Amino acid sequence: SGAVCTMALLAFEAAALKGNCELSKRQRIRQRATEIFRETENATTHLLTSPIGFVARLGTALDGVLRNMLPEEFDANALGDRVRIGIRRLEGCFPPALMPDVISEFSTKTELLNATAISSHLGLIVRPFPVAYLESKKAWCCDGVNVYSFYYAF
Repeated sequence: SGAVCTMALLAFEAAALKGNCELSKRQRIRQRATEIFRETENATTHLLTSPIGFVARLGTALDGVLRNMLPEEFDANALGDRVRIGIRRLEGCFPPALMPDVISEFSTKTELLNATAISSHLGLIVRPFPVAYLESKKAWCCDGVNVYSFYYAF
């Protein structure tokens, strides 16, 4: 997911700005990347050891990794309009449609984490349900790419 990659870049940026005189910015970023890799590996190893062991279970592991990716003191308000996360919002009664939408304002770290999780929400693969409720949009949403669309292959 692009949103997960954005979270990693924000984590690297926060690590670079930490200001530890003993380590250079490059070393702090490399150290943080190693920590994120190890945490991701630990969270997903048990899911990836059987042929389809990750189906509908990857979301829980992803949530744990995302929660620990950014520092506790991370200020989502300071992002301004630097981060935009694409999602699909469920609209209409019959037939329902997944309409493209963008989230670009985050007042808290939790809102940023929720938007990232929704943007990575590939129903029935990552999580057991096809959509999830996003409080900031007051709507049911899923990943920004609609892989269930007939037009996806073109």
